[in-house]
Order: sequence, then structure tokens, then C-alpha cells
Amino acid sequence: TTNGGVKWTLALSEPQPSAGSQPATLDAPEIECAGAAGAWVLFLGQGAAMEHAPYLAYSSQDGHEWHAMFEEQYTESGLRPGLKLPEGPGSYPGPFSAIDSGTAAFVGYTPPAGNGVAPLELASNRGYTLHKEGNVGGINEPFGTAFLSSASGWVVGENRQTGSYSIEATGNSGRTWTTEYTTS
Repeated sequence: TTNGGVKWTLALSEPQPSAGSQPATLDAPEIECAGAAGAWVLFLGQGAAMEHAPYLAYSSQDGHEWHAMFEEQYTESGLRPGLKLPEGPGSYPGPFSAIDSGTAAFVGYTPPAGNGVAPLELASNRGYTLHKEGNVGGINEPFGTAFLSSASGWVVGENRQTGSYSIEATGNSGRTWTTEYTTS
């Protein structure tokens, strides 16, 4: 909408699965807006297989032209083999934070790696590229994230090895992390 919600137009539809692969339900979309017209969408698929869950990410700088950013390749390649998108962060979807119309932080979850890791990737809509920044320190399974800039942000989640929950902060795009709060 561009008029306060009086009139709505379809901006993006979930990509349909290939013939022969039919999900039970449509993917659940999560959306974050950034600025006057920027938007980021994460389609969360249903089910999981072999420690992988389907997801797709899209972005728009103007709300009209959408760009496919990445996917979870193990399951999505079977559902939508024609997409062939870059690999997203983690084998399970995690939280994301729209920083501005051209940048968002995505935190994934990969349970097969020991008790899990929470990889951080910064996505750039301007160049349609991903910047793999490493894993969130102190957290195996992320629950939420908020970034003020591509350098400064927080992730809240669980350390499955210790059974504790914490808030981790970074000031250098995820290269290092500081525990701001922890509880068990």
C-alpha cells in the first residue's frame, strides 16, 4: 500500500513448487520493512528432513521489484529446482533484522553441527550478495535478532550445550561477540 492501507496491491507471491512436489500448505512469510519502500521477506517452509528445513529470502528496495536472495538448498532444491539460489545461513531458518532497504542481517540455525551453530550473514540488496560473517558466539539456537547497522546488533537465543539463554552483542559485523546477559 502507498496510501495508508486504503488500497492494497499484490507485490510478491511465494514461488510455486515444481510439478510433482506439492507442499501440504503454503510457506509462512515473515516480513520486515525498511525505510519508505524497502522490504525483506523470509518464506518459512513446512516440515523438515535430515536436519534441514525449507526457507527462501527475497528483498525489494522499492516495494515493486523483488529479488530472490537465498534458499536452504537441501530441501528447496527438491521443491523448487528451478530457483538455484545461493545457500542461506544455516540448515534451519532463523530470525532476521532489516537494517535499511539495502541491507539485512540473517541468523540461521544448523543443528547437525554438534549442538548447533547460529551463522550470521549480512545480505546486500544493492549487489544481491551475501557476506558470511561467522557464527554467533555463545548461542546455538537463535530466537530473535535486531541490528541498528551492518556493524552493530544483538542476537538472543539458547546455548544448547549449557542450557543457558543469552543476549549476545556485536559491534564489528559479527566478527566478535560479547555476552550482555545470560540466564539458565
